[in-house]
This record gives sequence, C-alpha cells and structure tokens, in this order.
Amino acid sequence: MNNASFLILCIFVTIVFYVWDISQHRKTLNRAMLKVHWQHKIFVNIHLKQMCSVYPMLSKVTASFSQSKLQDDSIQEIVSRSKLLDIIDKQQLNKEIDDLMENGSENDKDVFIWYLLTCLWIQDYKYHHMKVMNIEKETQKLKDEKSERDRILNRGFCLM
Repeated sequence: MNNASFLILCIFVTIVFYVWDISQHRKTLNRAMLKVHWQHKIFVNIHLKQMCSVYPMLSKVTASFSQSKLQDDSIQEIVSRSKLLDIIDKQQLNKEIDDLMENGSENDKDVFIWYLLTCLWIQDYKYHHMKVMNIEKETQKLKDEKSERDRILNRGFCLM
C-alpha cells in the first residue's frame, strides 16, 4: 500500500513539474520571438520604402506598426492604437495581398509576414485580455453578492 501511494505521489509530482516546465518554456519562447519580431522592424522599414508604390495600402498599415516605438510601449498602448480597417481599405488590402502572394518578391512577402504576425499578436492579446476582464467582472460580482449577503445576515432577522 505504501509503495502504491509513493508511486502515485511521484507520478503526480512529475506531471505537475512537467506542466509547469512546459508553461515556463512557452513563456520564454514567446518573449524571445516577440523580441526578435520587433528587432526585425529595421528590415521592414527599409523594404516598406520600396513597396509603397506597388502595395500602397499594405505599406500604410504595416508602417503604422513599424514606424513607431511600439516595442518600447506597453502592450495596452499597442492594442489601443490598433483599429479595424473600413470595408474599402480592407478590400484594397486583400487585393494587394493576393497580388503579393502571386507576384511579390521574397522581401515583400517577409514584410507581409511581419505585419501578419503583428496583427496575430494584437488579436491574441485582445482575446486574452477580454477573458481576464470577464473573470475580473465575475469575481467582483461574486464579491458584491457576498457582501450583500453578509449585510443582510448581519441585520439580525428573527424568523420567530
């Protein structure tokens, strides 16, 4: 019986540390990838100047991220600066992306990939931020309900 308990405990501890290590590894990789992504911004700025005559909308939206100090700002500022394109601009951007995929050079495609990764990170942050905000709202609601219940119970109602 003791051996089985010890074995179960060892397996449990191993699983916990494995999950924790995987989590730490992913965080480290994400930080490193984000750092490399923002360092790649110099390359993007150089090639944007060459792209602006061929792909004006893609150059415009990519420049909105690459020609600012976003890597120095907090992630909240990056998200607050991002906005959705209107329908006409989005259609033009889609046409330019289609043309780029068919006829673009490797450097043009690298700039597009940089822009795409930036958008994906912003979208991912918005999604996780909304989940955290919902959890905080639910927690506050539970705290408010508990304090209301405690306030009612402390009045000393007598049911007899």
